Amino acid sequence: MPLKITRQSHSEVVGRGLVLLTSTPAASKGLDQNVEGIVEQAALLSKAHALIERTKRNSDPSGVPSALEEFQAGIQRFIDDFKIRCVLEILGRDEPGIEIRTTQSESNHTDLVNIVRDCFANDFDVVVSAAKAYTGDNDPAKVPIMSISLGSDERRLRRDMVVLRIADAVNLLNGKLGYLQTDERASDVLD
Repeated sequence: MPLKITRQSHSEVVGRGLVLLTSTPAASKGLDQNVEGIVEQAALLSKAHALIERTKRNSDPSGVPSALEEFQAGIQRFIDDFKIRCVLEILGRDEPGIEIRTTQSESNHTDLVNIVRDCFANDFDVVVSAAKAYTGDNDPAKVPIMSISLGSDERRLRRDMVVLRIADAVNLLNGKLGYLQTDERASDVLD
């Protein structure tokens, strides 16, 4: 069972597996990027690790860079402590549909991008593009980071389907990366 830890600026869900879900602090104004509920639900459903930014309604703009630095340090800590091998960053956007962004240097991780795209492709309009994403101190080839930007309809009207598809993607990525889930109920059975 995942464990949720609430901190001043963010929440952490300590789960299982090799995939980390994140909801990055919103640096841009005007976009409804309130996706932390989606990330938390998907993390709990898939029993994955998550780092979830808390939306600050009356935040001080001078605190945004420090909050972002603290958040990026948290991502790096998860990568180091839990041997994370893939990060899914969930964002909001104005345009409808879902955009999956990845860095050019992650071309050797196309199979991971295809898994995520295929999870959403049957139910949503999906676009895959290349963009700069935070890669931490580790080699980008070692820990791929994909940003999944959700349109307003996907965040509001189709929220439950989005949560299910993110959880599916996490479970498939864990399998592809070599994480095997065991049946905990059977672990206490004597031969």
